[in-house]
Amino acid sequence: MIHTLPSTYILRDIIDIDVFEPVRWVPQTIGWQVVALFGLIFLLINLFITVRKFWSNRYRNEARQALQQLEIDDPRFEYRLFCLMKIVVTYIDPKSAKLDGECFLQRLDSLIGRKHAPPHQFQMEVGTRWLQALVTRQVVLSRDEKARLRAMCSHWLSYHTAPIAPPKVVSSC
Repeated sequence: MIHTLPSTYILRDIIDIDVFEPVRWVPQTIGWQVVALFGLIFLLINLFITVRKFWSNRYRNEARQALQQLEIDDPRFEYRLFCLMKIVVTYIDPKSAKLDGECFLQRLDSLIGRKHAPPHQFQMEVGTRWLQALVTRQVVLSRDEKARLRAMCSHWLSYHTAPIAPPKVVSSC
């Protein structure tokens, strides 16, 4: 933009103020370009970490959706819940595929961690009755027990951690 002096008679004795150069949007010094480069690298790294975390945890969302689709009134609720949890545990640690019974409950408890749940959460009465209901028709879980079991599994799906090291052998499981 070129600034021109006023040409009218009324404005001839007025002192004209110098117009400053417009501020450019692109920084002129190399320092700001380096800062922008580091900012861009930081954003790309955070984007990569977020995408990787989402990608590695997508099984949780699928399992939660499958859990929400399970009907408590379904006569095969216990079996379907067991199959769902077994699939998730096997996905996390393929060596856990052979676990069954109390060993399976111990594995569930070992993956949740102590800060998110009380110790031996699944090894309590509801978990034991759940396994008995899978084996025999004489044990039938009440609607409240099924709801509690579903809530425990939903909590477990949200807060479990994948094992970093091989699990410690507590028993002969």
